[in-house]
Amino acid sequence: MAQPEATKKLLNHYLRRLTNLSGNNRSLFLPRFSSDQFIDLHLVSQLNKEKSFSIIEALIAEKKKIICPVTDARLEASNEVSKKLKKLQRTSEFIFEERGSKDFHLGWPFIRGKLMDGTSVRCPLIFFPVELGQENNHWVIRPRENADISFNKAFLLAYSFYNQVKVDEALMEENFEDVDRDSTVFRTAIYQFLQKGLLDIHFNPDNYRDEITPFIHYTKEEFEGIYKNGELKLYPEAVLGIFPQAGSYLVPDYLDLIENEKITDLEDFFTARNASPPATSFNFIPHVKEEKVYAAFPMDVWQENALKAVKLGNSVVVQGPPGTGKSQLICNLISDAISNGKRVIVVCQKRAALDVVYARLKEKKLSSFLGLVHDFKNDRKVIYEKIASQIDLVDEYKAKNNSLDAIQLESIFYQASRRIDQITDELEEFKKALFDKSESGTSVKELYLRSDPGSTSVNLKQEYQHFRFDAVPELLNKLKSHSFYAGQFEQQTYPWRERKSFSGFQLSDRAGILSHLKEIPLYFEMILQRLHELSGANLTWEECDVLQHRKVEAEELLELVGTKERFTMLQSMMNESEEETSALWLSNIERVMADCFQAEGPEITVPLHQLGQLQQALRKGMKTRRSLIGLIRWELFSKDKIFITRVLVANELKSNKAGFISLEKKLDNRLNLEHNFSKLRSKKWLINMPDGYHLTTLQHWTQNQQ
Repeated sequence: MAQPEATKKLLNHYLRRLTNLSGNNRSLFLPRFSSDQFIDLHLVSQLNKEKSFSIIEALIAEKKKIICPVTDARLEASNEVSKKLKKLQRTSEFIFEERGSKDFHLGWPFIRGKLMDGTSVRCPLIFFPVELGQENNHWVIRPRENADISFNKAFLLAYSFYNQVKVDEALMEENFEDVDRDSTVFRTAIYQFLQKGLLDIHFNPDNYRDEITPFIHYTKEEFEGIYKNGELKLYPEAVLGIFPQAGSYLVPDYLDLIENEKITDLEDFFTARNASPPATSFNFIPHVKEEKVYAAFPMDVWQENALKAVKLGNSVVVQGPPGTGKSQLICNLISDAISNGKRVIVVCQKRAALDVVYARLKEKKLSSFLGLVHDFKNDRKVIYEKIASQIDLVDEYKAKNNSLDAIQLESIFYQASRRIDQITDELEEFKKALFDKSESGTSVKELYLRSDPGSTSVNLKQEYQHFRFDAVPELLNKLKSHSFYAGQFEQQTYPWRERKSFSGFQLSDRAGILSHLKEIPLYFEMILQRLHELSGANLTWEECDVLQHRKVEAEELLELVGTKERFTMLQSMMNESEEETSALWLSNIERVMADCFQAEGPEITVPLHQLGQLQQALRKGMKTRRSLIGLIRWELFSKDKIFITRVLVANELKSNKAGFISLEKKLDNRLNLEHNFSKLRSKKWLINMPDGYHLTTLQHWTQNQQ
């Protein structure tokens, strides 16, 4: 399948953005050293009593090489170079810690000139990935492990893009592994690679000399006035410094995707590589109760999902433009972690971002629990003062946490949290029902979107779950055919609309037929009289005919209302609307109440009016028993011990942590059960409700009601 033009265009766009081809890229245009991130290798000449080219020879041979002494009281030039090397080493380590990339390279030889469109170029042709270290008071440069010598991919990409020529892909992948490590042979191989790769670069004979020339500094205007468009020359210059290359390593992969047309649809490409189904913005993270979330700031659904995902141990990446709530999410993550007794460290490259987070948390009076560090030396005093203050206030914090106000506030928080969880569960049930396709082959949402309330309709409220949506086309064809014939044969004026076939009768049967016809009026009068005696209703011939045709329905109704209990139930709902007496609603209530009897089941020994007392006593007991002192206090002095112990014994539970947890779950089931009983009692048409807490009795009553 051919690659769509839109996909190819987008991949090319990403390819151009992958590597910076502008004049700001130091791997493409370095007219002068504008920072402390570069050193001219010519400056180290003779510092180690050897030519600076000996460093190039050592790196080609994959060996380490001494650059200069770390300190030398006799040689000022050596000390100056040592300072620069120290700064370079720190910068390289900082970049690795911040970005995770190793960008420290030695570039040699250098290309000078312009591409065909006039883009100025002054950059290394070859990059040697290196590391700096100290041995025996000397600076040592060594090849970086697991990193290969490579061509400057930024230059190759710019050459291909601006000169409108295709560069040999082998140059992108070349690691010089098969090249002889002799410096002269190595330079000859470079020349051959340039010829084979169709790169029009003048290979200056000076490059074969075992020396490095000084790096000449130019202004941009000076440099542009020296070279003509399309003129490129190679010079034996060498620079040690920071040359970012991370993005360039992806260039061959993009080129392969574009030229071999391996992607036809980007969305399908990424979906196929996604290990899990994409989560919508409204999916709630499971298994995190609301009472376990301590967010000091308001949250929307996206922020809540991110916070719950972190609490479950997941790593998340949050991105968005300014003002979308990223800092607020960070503040909520910090406040939640603090509330759970955890320690948090927030790091950022920009000071302003840390100040924003600190200011927001300070508004919530959390600054005493935070240490803002911009300078690890100058900020020590403030942090130590905060630590000392926290130690002094430990007793005060304990007193506040054990106060009645704190306990009451915690109780209100738990009640609100459980109500939120209950509403969330109900909404999840609604969502599942809206998208459930198991009943009729399509979802309720799809049926709703396809429906037209203004059109002619058939009531399938109870039957739709047995009516598969995939059978609709066949049914419509049959209905069209049936309606065509019905339009002719079902008309009231059709003479033979309700005819009886006489094909089996003979002339001799005429007398018997006439006799029966005379008996019909007499028999009918007798039937009407009997009906009047039984029901008190005066029925006509037509009404009796209708009842005769609906005999099967009447028999089914009599079978359903076969007991006095069911007949009484039927009477109670006769005057209610069809929407009010919803069998689906009653089924959902039954299912939810049945769930309360699963696992531990409900607590049924405590009267309804004591449930609130039990809930408070149980929560207080569990909190008190967390510590040894609290456990002893509870065992010896708690007023609630007898009450809770009696309930534990009644439920055949032990007075330990497991027993308390089981009792809490049984109490939650009981509260949920009572909540649904309240829903049932609010319906006046529901009568004869069972008084006890037996699942079988409840299901039997629900079955009769349905």
